[in-house]
Amino acid sequence: MRYAALSISTLIALSSAGLCSAQRVEFTHAADIINLRSREKTTVRAGETAELSENQSYQVVSADRLPVFLVSLSDSEKIQVSAPNLPEYVESDRNKKLNLVTGDVLSRINDIQALIQQKRLDEAQKKIDLLKQDYPGMTYLDFVQASLLFLRGQRGEALRLAEAAAVEFPNYQEGKTFIEQLKKGNAQ
Repeated sequence: MRYAALSISTLIALSSAGLCSAQRVEFTHAADIINLRSREKTTVRAGETAELSENQSYQVVSADRLPVFLVSLSDSEKIQVSAPNLPEYVESDRNKKLNLVTGDVLSRINDIQALIQQKRLDEAQKKIDLLKQDYPGMTYLDFVQASLLFLRGQRGEALRLAEAAAVEFPNYQEGKTFIEQLKKGNAQ
């Protein structure tokens, strides 16, 4: 069998119906196995098998991998343990968070744009303020704010804010076009 750790600290109970006094565990990576009762440490290389005593608990520590706790209850078969690399775990978690944030921001910006199209500028401003409060470092929101300022007749303030945002978001073509239109006096 193969078990993989899927969280920061994973507990794996090793058990079977056999009545032997040890469990054989194969490791896919180098690791230190620490008996939590005796504090005895055993080091294994990738592909090596370690014997875990029945009714003991162990901590498995590997460089750049998540920690795993093993509890050996009895023995009858060989299993393989592989903890994911820490960067893989972090990347997966980061992507999940990024997807949630992206969905939230896009949905809220769509709501703001709908309010602006309906000329409900005060409501749009409140939603922009809330969005900026939730995501203070998101430069794109300054372009949204600049658009609202322009619609309120505050062309100079809109230009200042859009130009500041363009410094941090220089490849945003619509932002560049908006700034050019503001400078020429024909922004829409």
